[in-house]
Amino acid sequence: MQRLLLLLAIGGGVYIYFNPPRAVNPLAQTGVPIAADAQAHGFMPIVAPDNAEAGKVLVIGPTCNSPNGQRTKVLMQQLAQAGIPYNQTTNINFTNPALANPQEVERLNQVMGGQAPIVILNGRGKANPTIAEVVSEFRQSSTSTRI
Repeated sequence: MQRLLLLLAIGGGVYIYFNPPRAVNPLAQTGVPIAADAQAHGFMPIVAPDNAEAGKVLVIGPTCNSPNGQRTKVLMQQLAQAGIPYNQTTNINFTNPALANPQEVERLNQVMGGQAPIVILNGRGKANPTIAEVVSEFRQSSTSTRI
């Protein structure tokens, strides 16, 4: 029994040595707490859903008369007034293999677990941002090469 445990420990060590953990998202900072990845305006790198388009704000939230729906509608009106392109949806899908990484799942859960609307732009997301935060992220992402 002790030999079996020793072999398992050695095998696990060899596996970890040859397959070190690494961030799948190039924007992720391995070894840094998730909250530290959020910039001053709070957007953090996350795996984008399949229906996210580069250069367009994806607004995830209802458009009913609930408080979440009201915030979603107000943000969409403000985006339209600011001339920022956006798409709105109430559901999202993922086929990205990066979600096999527990760190990516935790980032996504942290953003998606917040109040609506959820905003995703060029691989970065935030729950219930202000229009100023979205405009700042849009301008910053428009001048960078994020994907």
